[in-house]
Amino acid sequence: MNGSDSEASHSNVRTTISVAPRPVQPTVNHVEYEKLGTQAMDARSITQNASVRVLTEDDRSLVAATSVTNRRGEAQLSWLLRFPSFFKTPNTVTASQWSSVWCLEPPATSSGQRTGSSGLFSESLVDTSPGTVVGLLPYTQFTLSVMSVNTGGRMLVAPDLISSSPSSDTIVIDWDPVDQAVLYSLVMTLVDNLQQATSYSCYVYSSNPAGLGAKSLVKTIRTLVQPPNNVAVTELTQGMARVTWNSVSGVLLYQMSVTANNKPGFPPVLKNVTGTAMNISNLEPCTTYTIGVASINMFLEPGESTNFTFLTSTISTVSSISVEYSCLTSTAIVRWGVVFGATLYRAVITDGQGRSFNCTSTNTTCQFLMLVCGERYTVRITAIGNCESTSDGTYVFETAPCPPKAPQLYRECSTNVILFSWDSTNNTAYYFAIAVDSDQLVTECLTVDTSCFFTDTVCGKTYSFYVRSIYTGGLDCNTGYTDGVVIKTAPCLPQNIYTTANCASISSAVITWHEAAGAKTYIVEARGNRKDFYNCSSANTSCTLTDLECGESLSVWIVATNGDCTTDPVLGEVAETVPCIPQNVSAVKTCSSESASLTWNNANGAVLYIGTATHIDGTVHTCAAMAPECTFPNLRCGETYDVKVKATNLQCNSSESQHVTLQTAPCAPVRVGVTRDCAANHVIASWQALQAGSLYMAVLQDEHGPTVNCSTSSNNCTFTDLLCGMNYNLTVTRNDGQCRSLPSSSIQIQSAPCDPQNITTVLQCDTNTANVAWAVSAGANGYTAIATDRQQQRLASCHSMGTSCQLTSLPCGMRLNVTVQADGTTCNSSSQPKAVVETGDSSC
Repeated sequence: MNGSDSEASHSNVRTTISVAPRPVQPTVNHVEYEKLGTQAMDARSITQNASVRVLTEDDRSLVAATSVTNRRGEAQLSWLLRFPSFFKTPNTVTASQWSSVWCLEPPATSSGQRTGSSGLFSESLVDTSPGTVVGLLPYTQFTLSVMSVNTGGRMLVAPDLISSSPSSDTIVIDWDPVDQAVLYSLVMTLVDNLQQATSYSCYVYSSNPAGLGAKSLVKTIRTLVQPPNNVAVTELTQGMARVTWNSVSGVLLYQMSVTANNKPGFPPVLKNVTGTAMNISNLEPCTTYTIGVASINMFLEPGESTNFTFLTSTISTVSSISVEYSCLTSTAIVRWGVVFGATLYRAVITDGQGRSFNCTSTNTTCQFLMLVCGERYTVRITAIGNCESTSDGTYVFETAPCPPKAPQLYRECSTNVILFSWDSTNNTAYYFAIAVDSDQLVTECLTVDTSCFFTDTVCGKTYSFYVRSIYTGGLDCNTGYTDGVVIKTAPCLPQNIYTTANCASISSAVITWHEAAGAKTYIVEARGNRKDFYNCSSANTSCTLTDLECGESLSVWIVATNGDCTTDPVLGEVAETVPCIPQNVSAVKTCSSESASLTWNNANGAVLYIGTATHIDGTVHTCAAMAPECTFPNLRCGETYDVKVKATNLQCNSSESQHVTLQTAPCAPVRVGVTRDCAANHVIASWQALQAGSLYMAVLQDEHGPTVNCSTSSNNCTFTDLLCGMNYNLTVTRNDGQCRSLPSSSIQIQSAPCDPQNITTVLQCDTNTANVAWAVSAGANGYTAIATDRQQQRLASCHSMGTSCQLTSLPCGMRLNVTVQADGTTCNSSSQPKAVVETGDSSC
């Protein structure tokens, strides 16, 4: 390559491209550099059969190169030099006579138009127009130049540039083709800190080894407005979404584009928006959209857009599912609501074992036949359109239950409670069990469990048990009754148990009862109070207990059995044998003139004893007692009786006991009387003596309780020193040496009243009278006051029921003695002088 060959000027750049004279094809197939270092970069070379290496640790720029051969036999080196965040340059370079291509960092003292704060520089070789530089920093100024080279390596005319900035970080350079040019050198110098929506002037120098060529025409490039950020899409309905973004300073208009990714032949839908939000409608389900928002500058040029990928919802799932189940035909019709966009539906039901059955329909119903009893089916509906949506499977339905299996019975003989059980069935709301007895009486049981207790069964019956399952679906569906299971209840209890004693024999008793339903055999057991055990059995309603002893009181139990169950023992009437004869009978004198007692030993089996006392004149007296003693009332005193006793159990009587003689107590004294001596203050009691050799006792008892006794063998007794004013009772008893008689009839005796005390007199001279007063005397019925002279002549007296009276007409001038006498019923008190009164003289 020499200067005469250069017909065009070239740009003032430091990147040098040399072409070797020999047409050697480069053999570099693939090289990668990653990450451009920010430090200065040494020369890199890509040579024939040479590799590319990283010279510094932080230098990780990307260079990719491949070689191919064109139809002219020329090698084409396709390569990519990428500076992250600056540009990407996919270019094609024809280099059949080129041996090396390299890029280097320009020195800090670069001249010409290659200026910029960062000093970053690149050169791209392309064989066509346009050349595209992408991945640039947004809002950054770049200086561009293009050099054309022919096949001989000569520099040709610098082309005119046509550039544009389709985005805030991309510049596209266009130029007119240059005759005989096979290669263009696009030189770009980075100028950062460019402003958005700002115009910049660009021009190109062409150069060859001889120097710089002429400056190209200036091209004005205007940067675009940056796109909005924070673009977001919110789905409003199935076919509508709302797009929002942040506003960009200085931008009044935005352009939004919507592109359906699955429809490449359809252009995007463009809308200009003045605000920062817009609703888009008519979105198709199951579709991925690319939604871009770009800022529009004052020349109504949209910049690059910020894109957001949005997937519309799939078609809706079925909103409502219902099932019409028929237990009579074992079919189910599944229905569901219409889904917008669906053209086909697939209904799937799955049972509890995971087995699935499906049905496809273009409408909203499907029918499933021959469903199995007792299953729980899960229903899923898949709506099919551009895509599919399946319901969540929460809808279930159940088929009618299967008939219960394994019915079993357990009978409790003692209570006649019957437990009827069976295996559980699916989809059962409850079970309905019945028991039918031998009289066709039905007993029902509703339960949610798998068993029923029949507590009201009747003894002695045969029962058949049946059960059916009731469907949970609320339809009139059930499984029908199972086959009957038969069982018998325990026999009924024997009733009306009676015991019949043989009073003529002490060794047997007959037990009878009424027939018990369901009983085949009866067993009677008896336990006595002396012998432990007696028993008998019978197939009818009576049996006889033998070898019994007298006086046995038998507790009788009877049980009925049917061979499987035996009733509880039923206590019957007590079986009583003939009582034993009372022994050791003896008469006991009660020393009562009207009664006598009889005692004996207890006789086995006796409930009651009856005693008999017979007088010599044939008079009979009886007594009855439950204890071994009784008293004969109303006997005559002083008499002799023949007595005996026998025992009875109120059914049979024992034989009579041995006879004994009973002597009654002596009679009480009669004709009792008293003779009073008021002056001596004593009484003489007397009575009629009936029998010689008897001792009498007279008892005198005052009203306060103390007694005075007098014993004598005669018919009288004297009581002296009686207390004044007392009431006495006098009784007399007779003692024959063994018994004392009853007291005689009581006689009341009143002693003389006590002498009045505290006598006082008061003289009234004007009337010559005296008022006499005294204290109350015991036993007094009234009082008499007497005035006497010295010769004991009564001069005046007065009588009173109280404790005072007035002596009147007293003589004058005398000294009088005043006494007060208490008057009694039989005797009076003494009349001793107790007080004096002196009357006035004759002139008074």
